[in-house]
Amino acid sequence: HAQIIFTDPSGERMFFPRASEVVPEKPKEIQPHPLGITTSDLIEFAHASEDRKLSSFFVNTYSRFSYGKVEEVKKLLTAVNFEMQPKELKWEEAEALVKAFRELRWVAPETDALRPVGSAQIEKALRNIYNPEFFAVTERKPKVFRGGIPFMVEAAIAYGGNSGRRKSDGSIGGDILRFANRVPLLFDAGGCGITDAVKTIDWRRYDIRDFENEPVSVLINFVSVHVPYTGAGKQAVAEEEEIIEEIRLAVMDAAREMQRYLHGKVKAAGRDAKKKAVIRYASQLAHDLAALAGKGKPAEIEKRLMKLVEDKYSQLTLEEAEEEGGKADEAKEEAPNGNGEDEKEEE
Repeated sequence: HAQIIFTDPSGERMFFPRASEVVPEKPKEIQPHPLGITTSDLIEFAHASEDRKLSSFFVNTYSRFSYGKVEEVKKLLTAVNFEMQPKELKWEEAEALVKAFRELRWVAPETDALRPVGSAQIEKALRNIYNPEFFAVTERKPKVFRGGIPFMVEAAIAYGGNSGRRKSDGSIGGDILRFANRVPLLFDAGGCGITDAVKTIDWRRYDIRDFENEPVSVLINFVSVHVPYTGAGKQAVAEEEEIIEEIRLAVMDAAREMQRYLHGKVKAAGRDAKKKAVIRYASQLAHDLAALAGKGKPAEIEKRLMKLVEDKYSQLTLEEAEEEGGKADEAKEEAPNGNGEDEKEEE
């Protein structure tokens, strides 16, 4: 099997075996989505169009723009002549059209041009590298930003095992793995929108008291035909508002799963401590009960006491599982889109 072998300056060799045999499909060309275009974009496209009418220009140029949608726009903008040639479109009219587009509900953008890694492949890779005690991955629905270009965000969290980064003093801290279209971004982390999005999350809400000192790795893959890099080096993603918000939502989706795991881990530790404390006195209690009652064998009494303890704490485990399941269902019911986020989804 193919693998990558890396030898660092000190001579230490690291092996990265292949985790997947899947070759990504070739992306397909798509049209821009109406929601993300600006006035200047619309003017530029319209004045370069060969269509005879403004209505047919919209249908032929933009994704998800049907003649039915043209009729909806007409109702909002009765002053715009949709029979005129696109080349005659004026700035004021284009500005009004862009504003009208944002008031309508649209089908989400096409994804044929996007090639995400995929949840299964991300999990294979991170489990192969980190062998974490907990793992969660989320994949957001595609969105659009400037120019009508679709994008999507993949996020994953690995906790425990070999997760996190090793500091110079030997301690472990939180690590952010930044990718853009599967390509790792190795430099300029401080000036990257991905870093900013992850670090501005209130990690204490997810039982991570200090992200900089926890064994946790957060992977972000930004997928788009146009990545807004901060410079020619293509090592950092610009802090576009739509992108930052999507990254935060994706990470928080995964963090909620991690919180349930960590919360359960703390409960389990407390339950085991109580159980051990009770078991410690079972033998003495069995002898005392036999002596006080004047009958019964201490060994048999101790056996029955141990069974009572086991039954008691196994019952607690079932009740906690049901309680956690109920809380998860309540969170989904309260959330507008079933994902625990207060956001407006496209149709």
